[in-house]
Amino acid sequence: MVAVALVFTIAACSPPGPPAPAATTQPPAIPAGVSCSSLVGDGRQVRFGRNGSTDLGGLVYGTGRSGVVLAHQSGGDLCMWLDYGKMLAQRGYRVLLFDFPGVASSSGATMRIDEAAVAAADFVRADGASQVVLIGASMGGTAVVAAAAQVTPPIAGVISLSAPSTYAGVNAADQARNLAVPVLYAVAEDDPQFVGSARAMFDNTPASVPRKLVVVPVGGHGVRLVQGGDGGPVGKDVDAFLQQYAPSA
Repeated sequence: MVAVALVFTIAACSPPGPPAPAATTQPPAIPAGVSCSSLVGDGRQVRFGRNGSTDLGGLVYGTGRSGVVLAHQSGGDLCMWLDYGKMLAQRGYRVLLFDFPGVASSSGATMRIDEAAVAAADFVRADGASQVVLIGASMGGTAVVAAAAQVTPPIAGVISLSAPSTYAGVNAADQARNLAVPVLYAVAEDDPQFVGSARAMFDNTPASVPRKLVVVPVGGHGVRLVQGGDGGPVGKDVDAFLQQYAPSA
């Protein structure tokens, strides 16, 4: 009986082994541009967010001192901007394409779309751009107008393509009243649902701010306004805006 008790006592005093591994581990972040991975090329994978988080994923092209942020429309991801972004990089811009919260490479689904656009502007500036222009299509256009009224120090300008005046709780028409940077609104007449929104945002933008509204007869929605071999229906207007307020060289 004594021997048994002694063996039991020694076993009870043995040091514990290493802790068991956690049942689950955090999965790796989805790479930005996963839905167009064969076309990403030399795009630099980046992660950023608000207050030091890395909730948002994106791709950076180019190393220019003038930065352009491209914000995608709903129903897609940053890949819809890929061709245009590469073209701007070839012209000397530092270009960030990013996924909105809850889309593809980005988590942070509780982050508002305007907050994501502010974070993108801050990232490009920290990455080396001395001046930044935000360009957004549809949902992205709503986000960048609202963001442009919030970014500090102010950005160089903002371009909104076919944007609804409100989206996902963000009211760009109201935020347009607070704009203090140049802005270009563009929309196509064959996209009638968004013509009124573009006019409302333009009308609410202070008259003291350099502002322009371009309404083209045809051209489709959002990104399509600047796509195509000829630069799309408003490509020349966008090029002129960039050259005036954030030249690449």
